[in-house]
Amino acid sequence: MGIENASCSVFPASPIDAHQCFLCRARLTSENRTAEHVIPKWLQEQFKLWNEEIWLTNKTSLPYRQATIPCCKDCNSGPLSRLESDVKAAFDGGVAAVRSLPEERVFQWCSKLFYGLFVCENRLNAMRSDPSVGPIVKNEVLEEMGTLHCFMQSIRKPFVFDGFRPFSLFVLETLTYDNPTANFDYYDALLLNSPSGFRASFCIAIRAGRAGIICVLQDNGAQKEHMQCEVDKFENIPLHPCQFIELASLSICKASLLSYVPKYVSIEEPDRIVVRWMVPPVEYLWHDWENETFDKLFSLFLGRIKADIGQIYTPKGRISFLFDGSRPIRYDRDGNRLDSENTA
Repeated sequence: MGIENASCSVFPASPIDAHQCFLCRARLTSENRTAEHVIPKWLQEQFKLWNEEIWLTNKTSLPYRQATIPCCKDCNSGPLSRLESDVKAAFDGGVAAVRSLPEERVFQWCSKLFYGLFVCENRLNAMRSDPSVGPIVKNEVLEEMGTLHCFMQSIRKPFVFDGFRPFSLFVLETLTYDNPTANFDYYDALLLNSPSGFRASFCIAIRAGRAGIICVLQDNGAQKEHMQCEVDKFENIPLHPCQFIELASLSICKASLLSYVPKYVSIEEPDRIVVRWMVPPVEYLWHDWENETFDKLFSLFLGRIKADIGQIYTPKGRISFLFDGSRPIRYDRDGNRLDSENTA
């Protein structure tokens, strides 16, 4: 996804190194260097994640406390601190408060998490047993990351997305548990290994307490247009973790299937940056759905919460925790399906 800049400003497509701030790319010194936790400390403390592990693209894991990225003091104590304060207050207030937070603010926060984990992963080899394979993230993904990094500058300076939003956002109510750790999940899959080859998926899903977020970072609202009507059926129906995982898996797989690469032009004005979408002359087009890719991803995510349900597909079709026909399913916290009358 490319930026054609009308000014002289350039947002590099290559990943930053250990001596640059991940956000503003300022050169770091002993005086201005800090470390930014990708998963913020407030989340780690609230959900007891300090010693838990986050899964990476190469199927290894990293303790949450070690997932840090280089950051300058100005960004860390200024715009990033304000962003985390806004998001924490929203999550503390529950799903209604998260929904009332400006969507671009949620997009900024999700972008920071997604890009931050990319920075962590880019330090690692795709196969730790064979360094010659190279890094997890290949060069063809870097241009798309460059565009995301450009959009992330809206965290620290006035930005206007003129006539469009570069994301799809879904906010859902979720069930909660007595064990704080059981109330948090993070899912993404930057590269999906599909039968047709590797596909990039710029989508993350986060369940934190009573609210779950699914954000497609660079689809210009394509999923919002196609999926919101289905998501709306779960109004006032808190999602069980398995239901959230199913919806996240669907969205992450769908994000990899958009068949065009959006292009943008940015115009740097004295007091702001204006980004315009170079609208394609066609409607949204999608590559064909791949059951095998979804099956693997759904099974992988379910395994992380130790949900053993066997095969995702049966002779009667795909198992769904979300719908019985067109009717949304309601579960209690233990995964027991409640009376169908309660889901009407």
